[in-house]
Amino acid sequence: EGDLPKAVFTFTDLHRASPCVLTETDEKLSLIASCGVEYAILTPFAEVRGMTPEAFCDFLAGDLKISRAVCGYNFTFGANAAGKSADLERLLKERSVGCTVIGPVSVGGETVSSTKIRAFLADGEVGRAAEFLGRDYFVSFPVIHGRELGRTIGIPTVNQIFPDGHVIPKHGVYAVRAYIGGKAYPGVCNIGIRPTVDDHRGVTAETHVIGFSGWLYGETVRIEFVSYLRPEVKFPSLDALRAQIVEAFLPLAAAYGLPKETPEQQAHKAAVLEQNFPLLGSIKVI
Repeated sequence: EGDLPKAVFTFTDLHRASPCVLTETDEKLSLIASCGVEYAILTPFAEVRGMTPEAFCDFLAGDLKISRAVCGYNFTFGANAAGKSADLERLLKERSVGCTVIGPVSVGGETVSSTKIRAFLADGEVGRAAEFLGRDYFVSFPVIHGRELGRTIGIPTVNQIFPDGHVIPKHGVYAVRAYIGGKAYPGVCNIGIRPTVDDHRGVTAETHVIGFSGWLYGETVRIEFVSYLRPEVKFPSLDALRAQIVEAFLPLAAAYGLPKETPEQQAHKAAVLEQNFPLLGSIKVI
């Protein structure tokens, strides 16, 4: 509205006991910054969860001194989610603050919601999830040391562990893109418990990146999911696992929607989606 600075108000400590998180805080801030938002106001949820709707609006108008709020049609706030979007509009108007309520967004006649996106991911439908997200679903975690068994059979992998509370897509093998050093590489990613190795490390994402050679331990690598290829399978040996990857799933990676991007598209994605989130430098965290 006019020349007013744009800010997003969000929380830093939402409940993570169940796997519900679609984007980690750094990822969320990078996406927010790419939309032209200048400020991010990060508030511990514990500080506001007990507020009444009236007290929360006092906080917005008095402490934050906002001029206009924007929320979704199904937004709730205040203790026990007592306040609804209409209440926010009314209470802020009483405090001489504007409020815009955004109606539902539909894709193919279905209302977009995070619940449906989580359901798509649980079914391995990463293409449907991308339609609802407006972008490819991705994870962006630090690369950890594995047992390096993939390297011994000539198929090294990028190993990443899902943080507690993060959504985990359906176990299985996916065609993916891996962003390393600002460049996109095709790859094949297995999400699961590594049944052939059975090392009890919990759910991991293990990605063989096609066309890349180098050390990535400690780096943060972004993995974009393109399509689901097959369920996770326990093979009788590492040799059998290697043969299956080489003979079947590396060629499938190209066939399952890994499009060739123009140099302009690659440059844009490298600038916006680089694995270390350079856009964090352009958003002020309060």
